Amino acid sequence: MMKYLASLAERIEKEDPNVIIWEVGQAFDEVDPATLSPRAFELYELVSFCMNDGIAPWLKDKRDALTRARDYARKIGDQRVLDLLDDALSGDPQPEVTFSVALPGQAPRKLEIDAGEVTKFGGVDWGGTDIALSFAMDGFTDAVLRELIEASHEFDLQAPLAVRRRVQADSKISSEVSAQTAVEIFQKIISAKNPVIEAGQWEDAENGVTARATPVPIRHIVNSPAPTKLLSKLTKKYGPIVSDLLSIYAAHNGAELFQYKGECGFYLAPIEQWDNLHAQAVEWAESVTWQADKSDVPPYLYSAIAFGMIPGDSERWLFITEGQHAGKIMLSDADLIDDQPRFVGVAHFLSTLLNDVGRILNCGGYIRYAIGDTELFPIRYISAEES
Repeated sequence: MMKYLASLAERIEKEDPNVIIWEVGQAFDEVDPATLSPRAFELYELVSFCMNDGIAPWLKDKRDALTRARDYARKIGDQRVLDLLDDALSGDPQPEVTFSVALPGQAPRKLEIDAGEVTKFGGVDWGGTDIALSFAMDGFTDAVLRELIEASHEFDLQAPLAVRRRVQADSKISSEVSAQTAVEIFQKIISAKNPVIEAGQWEDAENGVTARATPVPIRHIVNSPAPTKLLSKLTKKYGPIVSDLLSIYAAHNGAELFQYKGECGFYLAPIEQWDNLHAQAVEWAESVTWQADKSDVPPYLYSAIAFGMIPGDSERWLFITEGQHAGKIMLSDADLIDDQPRFVGVAHFLSTLLNDVGRILNCGGYIRYAIGDTELFPIRYISAEES
C-alpha cells in the first residue's frame, strides 16, 4: 500500500493545496510532536504555519517557529511571504485593511469589523498582516506540500483518522453498489428494525468515531408509489438515464428519512415538488452564486432534477440528466462551483446514506439531534439490533 505522504503526489495537481494541507495538518495533530524526527518536526511546523489564520499567537508563543517559516520562504524564493514575515518579526504590521459593501441603489459603505483581541499582540493590531498573508500563501503552501512528498521516504505519517474511516466506508459502499440495485439499497435503509442514528460532537462526527456516541432512535416516513402514468411520462422525457432514480419512486413517491421528534434528516421530495425545488436551486445560482454573470451558471443545472434536500439548507440535491455528468448526483451549488459531482449515481448516493450517513446529513451542519441541552451530529446509521 502506498504511504500517505507519497499518495499526495497523485492529488496535488487535481485538488486544492489548501484542502490537502489541512488534511495533512490533521494527520500531524493525531501524532505526539515529541515523537517526531527532526525532519518530520520541521515539516510539521511548516504545515502548522500554512494552516494559521492569525500571526499574533505566533509572535507571542512561536517566534522561533515563525523565524523558521521566514527562513523557508527565503529558501524557496517566496519574496512576498518573506517580506511579510520579516516585517512581522521586526514588529511592523501591514496597514489596516478596509472592506466596503455596495447594495443596489446605494453608495458603498465601509464595513466596521472588530476582530477583538485575537489579532492583537504587543499593543499592535496584526489584522492587516493576517489578510496580506492569506492572499500570499498559495506558493508557500504548494512548496510545503511538494517537500512533504519528497520526504515521504524519510518518515512515515499515517493518514488522519477521518480519511482512514472514509476509505473503509468507500470500500463497503463500492462492494454494495456492485452487488445491489438502487431500489434494493433504498429498501435496506427504510426497513431497518428500530433504526438508530449514533450521534456525537462535531469532532467525532468528522472522524466517524462512535466510542462516545449517543444512540438516537429515528424513523422513516415513506409515501405510497408514484402514479404509473407519471413515471412513464418522466421516462419518456429523460430517457433511460433516470431509471435508477425512478425505481425508487416506483416504490415510494418521496420520504422523510431519519426523522427524530418530527424533523427529518433528509427529505426525498415527491415528484410533484421537483419543479419547485429546482426553481429554488436555479434562483439561488442566478441571484447569488453567479449574480455577476448568469451566463456562467453551468447549463446542466437547468435540466437537472432536484430530488431532495436537507431541512434548513438552501442547497438542493440534484440528479444530472444531461452533459458529461449525466446520471450523477451533485449538491447545489457547492458542487456546481467546482464542476465536480459528489456521487457517481443514485445507488452510490443511497449506499452512502446507509453506510456513511454523516457524509450527507452533515452537509452544512444543519442536522442536529437535541439530547437534553446538547446538540449532536449524525455519525452512523444502524438498526438497534446492531448496537
